[in-house]
Amino acid sequence: DELFRRALAMGAGEDPLFAGVYAVFLHSTKGELEPAKAYYQRALKSGEAREPIVFQYALLCAEMGNYPEARKLLEKALEMDPGKTRTWCELGTLLGQRFPAESEYATRCFEKAVELDPEDLQTCLSYATFLHSTRKNPK
Repeated sequence: DELFRRALAMGAGEDPLFAGVYAVFLHSTKGELEPAKAYYQRALKSGEAREPIVFQYALLCAEMGNYPEARKLLEKALEMDPGKTRTWCELGTLLGQRFPAESEYATRCFEKAVELDPEDLQTCLSYATFLHSTRKNPK
């Protein structure tokens, strides 16, 4: 925490990569959601934010109840790197829980996640939970 404060005092908060990393620190480590949100937005505004920062900001938005923004950010993260199992799984979970009319899209997200990493326990568990909640059987 002290190192971040020193870097901020020297103006590092204006650097989009630093802003993104600091946002993740505030969000994941300290649980300071509003300040983290401001730093995520600063990082994304620059246009230089990388996929992990976009993904983490999506998680923050979902945690804060802004599900449409979380969805948009997860879709953006997938545009940036469509090979991320965790992102497909997270989008499927979000759609399944918060956008029930999108269950077919959620199913496709989970199927893609399983295709990418069929042995990932968390992905398989999330997909099974989704199928149970919607009472669907896998193909």
